[in-house]
Amino acid sequence: MVEKEPGKNSPATQSKSNKPVLFIVLGVVAVLLAVKVFLDYREKQELQAFYQTEMEAAKLKLDEINAELTLKIYEIDSLGGDIADLVVVQEQISQERDQLQRTRTANRQLIGRLRRKTEGYEELLREKDKEIKKLRQVNEVLVSENTGLKVDKNKLNQSIVKLNEDKDQLEEKVQVASRLKVEDIQVLAISRSGKERTGILKNRQLDKLKVSFKISKNNVAP
Repeated sequence: MVEKEPGKNSPATQSKSNKPVLFIVLGVVAVLLAVKVFLDYREKQELQAFYQTEMEAAKLKLDEINAELTLKIYEIDSLGGDIADLVVVQEQISQERDQLQRTRTANRQLIGRLRRKTEGYEELLREKDKEIKKLRQVNEVLVSENTGLKVDKNKLNQSIVKLNEDKDQLEEKVQVASRLKVEDIQVLAISRSGKERTGILKNRQLDKLKVSFKISKNNVAP
């Protein structure tokens, strides 16, 4: 019978031999936890930086949309279109821009909402481009018709001027034609006795003067 050495495989001996392994495992776990915490922190920081960059880009986009919207409001108004809805949208953009200016920390929900908003505004601008195109076509037709009316009006004015000139000329001709033509004018002296005489007379022989003449027929004269 072989005798075992006392204490070689006893529980106390095994416990002492397992302690270094346990420390190593715990150390590895601690390192892994630290690495994970670091990586999570860095990922969070990178994500936050990304959200901040997206928010700043959204601010610039809203400024661009607002500037383009101002131009479209001016153009549509000059073409006679309705700008009431665009004015309301522009006020909304200004309010959102002010709210973003006060926002210090961005998040996924905010960025998602901004993307949907900007996409909606861009779609609105595209629709207004179509409306502006139609308004331009309508105005071109109106300008063409207005030009035609102006030409007709000028022709009418010229015709009226010509008629007035013809009328003035006709009135001059009528005035000339309506003059009475007098012929066979005779001047006779009448004495107190009623005798008519011609030639040189003395004052004592003259009581009255008799003037006789003939007027030619003229249907134009009143």
